[in-house]
Amino acid sequence: MFILYADDEKIDRELVEAALLAKGHQIFCLDSSKSEEMTRRFKTLCEQYGAPAIFILDGHNVLRDTAGNKLFDMTPLGMVSWLRQNGLSSTSKVILYSNDDALVEQARTNRSLNFFEAVPKSGLNGGLLMLLKAIERATKS
Repeated sequence: MFILYADDEKIDRELVEAALLAKGHQIFCLDSSKSEEMTRRFKTLCEQYGAPAIFILDGHNVLRDTAGNKLFDMTPLGMVSWLRQNGLSSTSKVILYSNDDALVEQARTNRSLNFFEAVPKSGLNGGLLMLLKAIERATKS
């Protein structure tokens, strides 16, 4: 399954990538700390592979330009809107994977934001297990 994961933390990207590759998924990681570069890579990957089945998004240090200025309102709705404006298919399931508990709760409780699931990173191993289970549910639905 084609999955994209955007996070500003290299260690998190590497850990999630290794776990999903071990499960047989085709995954590409995007560095969300530089949204202009991320957007270019995102569009190139979508042109090459089509729409990702799942887009996993970290909630920190994303949607900033090269100078560090916010490009969009830092809310789950702002993040999903920005992704959709930049070509993310409406059929792609978006999973929020974040250390920001308030952001995770907002994404979980407000169904109109259209997140498939919101998973707290909470102690990387526990959070990673929850993320893997969310991906499994997304692949079955």
